[in-house]
Amino acid sequence: MVRVFAVGLLLSMTGCLRVGAPAQGAGDYGYHPVLAPANAHVIGDAALTFAEYLNAMHRKLHPIFADTLLAGLDKLPPDNPLQDRSLNVTVEVVLEGATGKIVQGRVVRGSRSTAFDLATLRALEHAAPFGPAPKAIRSFDGNVHLQWELRRDAMACSTLGVHPFLLRAP
Repeated sequence: MVRVFAVGLLLSMTGCLRVGAPAQGAGDYGYHPVLAPANAHVIGDAALTFAEYLNAMHRKLHPIFADTLLAGLDKLPPDNPLQDRSLNVTVEVVLEGATGKIVQGRVVRGSRSTAFDLATLRALEHAAPFGPAPKAIRSFDGNVHLQWELRRDAMACSTLGVHPFLLRAP
């Protein structure tokens, strides 16, 4: 059953998360992140609130990403490229603050495996919604913005790989 779900995540490419066309020779997907130092500011007093919300997100994502997807990939033949423990992908996620639904999810830095990248996006989609976000961690647009590095190794979906942002009004 675990393998069937993992393969389903690999094959299912529909939903609210999209990956752009590959950039020429870049190995990434030609997506330019919205998040940048120029339009974000230090989370400061919101750090604890962000940490609590990210831990709640992790509690929903971990059973799908680490316990199901990665465990399913472990059952693939040893020579399968998805057995490469160095695979990691960084995604940019925008959540609707009021509901925790994913508004946008994009690959910022690909893993060299489109299948792994797409499966990661689908795992996030399956874990959502993440519940209403506290107002202290919502940007001027009412959304929650973050980048999350998800890995094929033991770090998997650790919150150590999450970088939250508060966007400034233009």
